[in-house]
Amino acid sequence: MSTGLPRFGHLAQRAPGLYPGACHYGRLCLAARSPNDIRGACRTSNQVVFAVSLIICFVLSSCKLHRLVEDKSADEKAPHGWVADHSNAALKYKPKPEESQIAAVLAAIAKDPTDNKAHFALVEAFLGRKRETGQVIYGMYAEAALEGVAEESKHTVRYRELVAMLYMEQHRFQEVFDTMRRLVAEEASVTGYLLMGDASLELGLYDEALDAYQHAVNLKADLRTYDRVGYLRWLYGDSEGAISMMDEALGLGTGASAESIAWVCVDRAKIFLSRGQDRLAIQSLEVALSKVSDYPPAFRLRARVHLRAKAWDLALADIDAALKRGNLVDDLLLKAEILTSKGEKAHATELVTRAIERKDEDPRAVSLYLGRMGNHPKLALSLAEKELQGRKNIWSYHAYALALYRNGHHEPALEAVDRALSLGTPDASLWLSKAYVLKGLGRTAEAEDCLAKVTAIDSTSNIVLDSGR
Repeated sequence: MSTGLPRFGHLAQRAPGLYPGACHYGRLCLAARSPNDIRGACRTSNQVVFAVSLIICFVLSSCKLHRLVEDKSADEKAPHGWVADHSNAALKYKPKPEESQIAAVLAAIAKDPTDNKAHFALVEAFLGRKRETGQVIYGMYAEAALEGVAEESKHTVRYRELVAMLYMEQHRFQEVFDTMRRLVAEEASVTGYLLMGDASLELGLYDEALDAYQHAVNLKADLRTYDRVGYLRWLYGDSEGAISMMDEALGLGTGASAESIAWVCVDRAKIFLSRGQDRLAIQSLEVALSKVSDYPPAFRLRARVHLRAKAWDLALADIDAALKRGNLVDDLLLKAEILTSKGEKAHATELVTRAIERKDEDPRAVSLYLGRMGNHPKLALSLAEKELQGRKNIWSYHAYALALYRNGHHEPALEAVDRALSLGTPDASLWLSKAYVLKGLGRTAEAEDCLAKVTAIDSTSNIVLDSGR
């Protein structure tokens, strides 16, 4: 029976709505062959973009919830007695004035401690607050709140979905995939399919992601499902369709949380930025910040926009705002890049050293940065290899390709970067990396063709190949 909804069909990297903080990286789309053929749309998109490129010749949260990093700000430190009284920590939480949702749920639990729906709502409220602020402590409270659920409710669909959300935050992607596959086999669940799809993207299981999202969108058309459709269409080469789908997602956002809407706006801004449309990216980020005024993902991406424009002070202000709230390894590295561009190399080196000390929190971010900058090549390669053990998606292969290139392994680097480009994703950095690998192999003409593809994706690019990249 036709639902009139878009189909993914078969599509082969953080996230909105129910689980905005998953690990989406953008979202994709070309017009489907029919309203119900998303799989066909994505595959057609890939083919069209590849053909056009030949004619034209043409970055969540990674800290684990069960621990805190050493240099977190004071307000993120675990509360006194946390370990000794972990199961009750969430119920003893004192909400801040702006945390009305958490306060309301705690009041409901105080009135009826047996209300398991309220306990579930408390987990979601803490996870939502973590996404809004980027602070790991809220993930710990979410974990504690889940432990407070009555034993008889631990076999319910909602409980299993919430466990999977926590696993996603902890980068336990294979466990999410396995548990949600079992869940949806027993009972169709939009949330279950979305989480299964999110985990599939992280694992590089693109056909599985397409199928999972197809089931989700067939069950319900809303902000969550359409945002993911948009990302997939971008992933498969259709930026225009991706933006259109995200606009539709926002149109379906009535009743969605402010953070969910902000997340989609950031997703849309990423695509604008990838196309060199900085003004539109800023506009989308301003909408995100109007929904959540201190939203780390929006500050983080706006810092990148300002970096491109060489507006160093604005970029530093935004990344400092993100660091104040989330203090991610990737944020340290972005600040280091800004400072390097500004000429403050000593301070930048200090930040890179701090990021390397925390490399286990986000191996891929550290590897990618080192690969791009040409620093610590052996470390970059070991981190990329570690990441690929459990996260074989195109972004991990990109980091691996750069690390191989920096270590002089050009043929394996070419194979890795081709895997990163296998979906036809219109990301200029992928083609730029391939250009350098080909230059290293002495295949200069092909390298220049790749640079043309960079320009075709982002017309603001003005890059000349040299040996000092």
